[in-house]
Amino acid sequence: MGQPDQYLKHLLEHESPLVTGHAVEFVRAPEIKTSELRPDGIVRVLDRLRAKKLPAPWCLLREEAVADGKMRGDHTHPLALQRCLFRREARQAQRLDDPRVSARPEACAAWVVAPHVPRWLRAWAKRGWITLTRVAPGCWSIGPSMYPVLWIAANELPLDEALIPFLVVRTGAKLKEFVGWVLDKREPAWLAQMVYALPEVAAMIPPFEPDLSPEEQQRVLKALRKSFIGREFMKKGRARGL
Repeated sequence: MGQPDQYLKHLLEHESPLVTGHAVEFVRAPEIKTSELRPDGIVRVLDRLRAKKLPAPWCLLREEAVADGKMRGDHTHPLALQRCLFRREARQAQRLDDPRVSARPEACAAWVVAPHVPRWLRAWAKRGWITLTRVAPGCWSIGPSMYPVLWIAANELPLDEALIPFLVVRTGAKLKEFVGWVLDKREPAWLAQMVYALPEVAAMIPPFEPDLSPEEQQRVLKALRKSFIGREFMKKGRARGL
């Protein structure tokens, strides 16, 4: 859980149903024999009408999307996009072998979630190699393609509770803005998990001395003990004699 990419997958898996009102889910990708073909996961629509009312990128999802997340420090070069498209093609091949799902190419999209739109992508669009169209704040459609290809720039997304699974990908001042905003939106155990997965977040949380009653302190401790992250913190604390 300490790795940023594992944290992103965990957050997408557990937060997506909550922030979308169970209109969308994120599931760990099924095995596709070759490691190069295994994406981070698949975002799948559960309730089409409810999903349409959510902020982008949720409302842009038709049936499902092969999603690859790129946290701070991850490569966002052309190979990263190509691998995502490669994995989407493999997933579509799986879908075509299943008579229960739609064979329409547009039913299975490719999503890359990254902090920002890389320079090379804008340069390619300027040269006319591709089209790069802003379809919503932070959401860039890449073409030409017979299926949706979406580059999601977390630094450009608005602060919205439904977008929390994407907002953790932010970097720099935009990440700090998100951290200050999310403090009132999530419980201490959730925040502790974010700090553990993204160490840079610790310096972005303002120091404070909470005025908690003994009962409130116990509730906070109970929440931390129940979480994996709380157990890790306590283990380290005991090792240091705290």
